[in-house]
Amino acid sequence: MPRDTKKIVASIIIRTLGVFMAFFLTGAGVAATTPVGWFWGGLIAVGTVLGTVVTVLGVILIWKAHWTLEDVEKTFRAVVAQQAEDNETIQDALEIAEMDSFEFADLADFDDELDDLDR
Repeated sequence: MPRDTKKIVASIIIRTLGVFMAFFLTGAGVAATTPVGWFWGGLIAVGTVLGTVVTVLGVILIWKAHWTLEDVEKTFRAVVAQQAEDNETIQDALEIAEMDSFEFADLADFDDELDDLDR
């Protein structure tokens, strides 16, 4: 296997793990109270995202007859960005990922909400 192919496969595996981490719990939480159940709900959420990734990578193969590491990176980023349009949590996570350094102080101040709960 050429060196680039190994990097591409490794990138796909690592990014797929990231999809599981980012979307499984969301799907599980939404489906937990439905007949589908939390486990299948999580898998459906992950499958939906990975289905879009596979579709885009398939179109790239049709168009160019090969993948580059950049194609894989852009595909996963585009799919996550698409999902972020409807999901505020993912939008926040993307903002944190783009920060040079992370400080808890950069997060929203919840003092007002906590004070309302105490009353």
